[in-house]
Amino acid sequence: SGSMKNCTNSAPITADGTLKSLAIGGAIGYAYNVEDENVHNTGAVLVKETTRINGIFAGGVGAILYNGSGGTGYSKGCTNDAPVTILASTMENYSTGKYFYRIGGITGFGRNALSDCVNKENGDVYTAGNIINTHTDSSELALQIAGIVGYKTVGGITNCDNYGDVTVNTHFTNHSTDEDVIKVQVFSMGGVSAYSTYNPTESDNHGNITFGGSYVGYRAFIGGVHADGITQNIFPGPGVVNNGNIPISEGAVIDIYQLYLGGICGGTERTTEMTSATNNGNIFINGTVTGVVRLGGITGYRNNICSGSIVNNGNITFGK
Repeated sequence: SGSMKNCTNSAPITADGTLKSLAIGGAIGYAYNVEDENVHNTGAVLVKETTRINGIFAGGVGAILYNGSGGTGYSKGCTNDAPVTILASTMENYSTGKYFYRIGGITGFGRNALSDCVNKENGDVYTAGNIINTHTDSSELALQIAGIVGYKTVGGITNCDNYGDVTVNTHFTNHSTDEDVIKVQVFSMGGVSAYSTYNPTESDNHGNITFGGSYVGYRAFIGGVHADGITQNIFPGPGVVNNGNIPISEGAVIDIYQLYLGGICGGTERTTEMTSATNNGNIFINGTVTGVVRLGGITGYRNNICSGSIVNNGNITFGK
């Protein structure tokens, strides 16, 4: 616990080897109950050929920013201006239990309040290689990748903007055909956040969000600002904008039960109204998608009314 203020990392941070788990960040690996203010990173974060790994958390500023019970930790005014790149040739979760793959331009795992943080134009988030899920039980496989934060709980996301591209060229392989195993595997990627228990507010995405790999699972969420709004019943806003295009590239494969894809949010079951959101990005689906596709300029799925200034200016193209 304590504080970390007005600090800058400019050195590259690289991991390569056989690891059980990994938390890698430009300035911070793991922070517990820390008040982070004006922490900046300009050093590239790179994970090279890493084998037999049970979990990975990676972020341009910090891998895990964790605020425990009664803690006062937060992240304010932090920036990343360097790429976060995961090039694992084989990532194999060999033990039972939950397996996490959480990547963000600012942080992979944020259990604190994020405000006034920026992932700058050089902060591209890129993943490639293979993830092999060898579990045959119903262990959770969570794949969450975004421009600001992959996984977010405890505290909001306020006035955080992403300018980096988010590109997933990873191939996710599942060895099990058991439906109970597959249905707990969720993939999500977004411009600002992938999974969160709080609405991103006054937060914009300016980077392109590209899926060019393959994923076989139960559900997938892709959103210009936020991806998975269904699990926690949230919708980004007010005051959110997506300016990035969302292509599913030619050669990409998504073989699932349901795909939720939207210019602002992949999907939401939030029972309150949606207000003040604008999508200016185009959506292109040129890859192969098998399963139910829920697709929209604002959100792929919505279980309530929209009101206020909800605007889509982007085109949607399904197929060449």
